[in-house]
Parts: sequence; C-alpha cells; structure tokens
Amino acid sequence: SPRAYSNAMSRDLGWYGGVDIRRSLPEGYDTFRNDHDKQAISDFINQLDKNMSLVIVNEFYDEGLVLLMHKLKLPLDDIRYVPAKVDDVPPTQPTEEQLRVLREQYLTVDVPLYEHFRRRFLREWEERGGYGALGAELDELRARNR
Repeated sequence: SPRAYSNAMSRDLGWYGGVDIRRSLPEGYDTFRNDHDKQAISDFINQLDKNMSLVIVNEFYDEGLVLLMHKLKLPLDDIRYVPAKVDDVPPTQPTEEQLRVLREQYLTVDVPLYEHFRRRFLREWEERGGYGALGAELDELRARNR
C-alpha cells in the first residue's frame, strides 16, 4: 500500500509514535488521523525545532558540513567525505500531477517539515555570512572531496 510509505521523513522523526504503519491496526484505530491536522503538524515541527541544534538539508549537504565545522570548531579535514553512489544520470522527475497527489495524499507532514527546516537552514547559512564568508571553505571542502 502506498500509504505505508506516507510521510517517511516525519515517521523517522517520531510522527507516528513508533507504530509500524505497514501492519494492520485494531479496528477503529487510525494511525493517520493527524496527517491533515495543520495544528498537530505545526506542533510536531515546533517540538522538533526546539530539540535540534543543526539541521542539514540534503541539497545543501556541503554547506551543512561547513556550518557543522564552525559549530564544533573542527578542522576542514574532519568533515571530508568520500562521495558514494554518484550517478551522472538524473532521476526521472514526476509530473506536476503526480507531485500534487503525493503532496496532498502521502506527504502532508513531510512537505511542511522539509519547508520549515530548509528555511531554517538557509537562515542559519546567511547568518554565518553565506557564500561570501564561507564560500572559500566550501570550495576547499569540495576540492578535497574529489
């Protein structure tokens, strides 16, 4: 069932309270009851936000490592990594209609969660000086990771 894969990111962060949503539940119990409750979603995101000192968004992975380096006062070599599973072929993108269905039916918690933490990440990046202040370290990290 596609519903078993609803809000995978939020599920991993505790949205479904540890319930394995792939299994049958007792009659009358609905694990997904809050998936469209904007207040419950907002409360969940706010609680997570209070408990996380740094969030790294995947498409800004290197920038996130540079922020982590500064927060933990690490040398650049301590945040180097070996890129793995790098594919030159871009994935097939879903159509606008497929994206709409995904957002409305299966990602009702994940989309606002992602948007919140993406905004937070970009705000923190800019507060640290953004590409103007951190660009040289970012370039150096990328050069060392090749």
